[in-house]
Amino acid sequence: MTKPPAGTKTALEVIMAWVEQTGQHSWRVRFRRLNGTTSSIPGFPTRKIADHYAADMETDQRRKTWIDPADSRTTLADWAQQWLPAQDLDPRTIDNYRSYLHCHILPRFGDTALGEITTLDIDTWTKQATDADYATATIASWVKLLSMILTDAVDQHLIPTNPVRQRRRRGRRCRALARERVWATPEQVLRIANQAATLGGPTARLLIITAAWTGCRWGELAALHRDNLNLDTGHL
Repeated sequence: MTKPPAGTKTALEVIMAWVEQTGQHSWRVRFRRLNGTTSSIPGFPTRKIADHYAADMETDQRRKTWIDPADSRTTLADWAQQWLPAQDLDPRTIDNYRSYLHCHILPRFGDTALGEITTLDIDTWTKQATDADYATATIASWVKLLSMILTDAVDQHLIPTNPVRQRRRRGRRCRALARERVWATPEQVLRIANQAATLGGPTARLLIITAAWTGCRWGELAALHRDNLNLDTGHL
């Protein structure tokens, strides 16, 4: 179970936006937060476009969908540093997450602002890992962790959407067929069992034969007792 990192926002903090001219053909939208600080979004070529953006900003605030540009500039490394200690998980899981972050995720995305991580970036990263012969399941574990981190960033109004969830599976990996399983014939099972007996004794031979003809898993085989066998009916 995850919980928001301490000190992160649970509600939007901007209360007012207005437009200022900064040059002959340039305008900016300024806004004031509840904590008294102000910021601006420059680069509008006309006042009309800037006014529309300011109006949309206030509408998005009422809908609780507007993202403060300062928050989306938070780097993944800074967000992960807040995110990981807030996770209420098994210590071994935390150790795995820390390893994934420091060895694979942060070297690629650590210095990237949350709002600048794109679906294409993630696709490129996973393809490079595939080309480097990392297992598909291993790469999927990294992507799953990255998605969890970015999903919580969405919940904290740091970014509008999670780019991992926008990915579409395509390419050779989607068309790859599962490998056909190879099953041993009865004769091969007996040869394997006899070879095992030379190394592990008659018990090893019996375990292999029992597993092959019953489908028991190792835990079930190890737990078998004499009273589990009915010689009269031939049932185990």
